[in-house]
Amino acid sequence: MKVKKILSDISDKIDSEIAWRKKELVNIKNLITEEEKEEARFFRRSAIALSYAHLEGGVKNIFLRYIKFLNNLLKEKMIALEDNEIIQDLIFYDKRTILTQNTREKRLKFFKSCIEILLNGEIEKLKIDKSIVNTKSNLSYKVLEDLYKLFDISMNREIEIEAKFIDELVDRRNHVAHGEKKDYAKDIVIESIEKVIRLLGLIKEDILSKMGEFDR
Repeated sequence: MKVKKILSDISDKIDSEIAWRKKELVNIKNLITEEEKEEARFFRRSAIALSYAHLEGGVKNIFLRYIKFLNNLLKEKMIALEDNEIIQDLIFYDKRTILTQNTREKRLKFFKSCIEILLNGEIEKLKIDKSIVNTKSNLSYKVLEDLYKLFDISMNREIEIEAKFIDELVDRRNHVAHGEKKDYAKDIVIESIEKVIRLLGLIKEDILSKMGEFDR
């Protein structure tokens, strides 16, 4: 399986991931009216929570698709692991707790398994664990930025500009999630929905651009 085919398959899955989220966000946007009714306030509050949920869930699943892409390349031996320090770091990133174990038996068991894989040339058995994609249930701009840095991906400047919005959305979502009696103006809610849709598209572009580097 060539890199282009793997890239195409993962790209299609990322497109599908964003498509259903966009559809749901657009649907709730259409339910929001200017009428000052209890029902309208309910939809606006729901839209804030849903907007955040789709941003966090979308980011997490897009990065998980990227991990699947990298693991497919590793499995097919399309990555020269010995020359790629970023991939090496990602593979062992979730193993930090093992390396800090105070039990020698646990540490040695881990080292032995790694040595056997390397000595036998079975690099395809090494893979990046999906647990390293941690949105911390509060996807602030800093958390998103840290994910980008972990995967060595350049962030679109247009995402950086929305740092304040991302943090505000987290705060608004927390107010709703914690049962606080907060209401949000229609324009704020619609802007939140539109920005989340746009951010997911920008993040997708960044990920696909990074994936494309492996097809050169």
